[in-house]
Amino acid sequence: MYELSGTVKEIFEEKTFGSGFNVREFVVTTEADKYPQDICLQCVIEKVEMVNKLKTCEKVKVSFDLLGREYVGRYLVTLNAGKGV
Repeated sequence: MYELSGTVKEIFEEKTFGSGFNVREFVVTTEADKYPQDICLQCVIEKVEMVNKLKTCEKVKVSFDLLGREYVGRYLVTLNAGKGV
C-alpha cells in the first residue's frame, strides 16, 4: 500500500455501471514535491462513501493500491484509494 498527502483539487461525479459496480474519482494535489502534482485516485464499491465526505481544498492523507493491466495493447494504471481518505 502506498500513501500520499495533499489538497483535494476536484471531486468527480459517481459512475454506476449496469453490473452494479460503482466508482468515484477525485484529484489530490501533492505539496511535498518541488513541482506539485495533480494525482487522480478512485474509490470503488463501498469505499465510494469515503469520497462523498471529501470537500475541495481539504487537506488529506490517502492510502492507495497501485493496479496495472493491459487493455488492447495499452497499459493502464489505476490508483485505488482505500483506508485513510
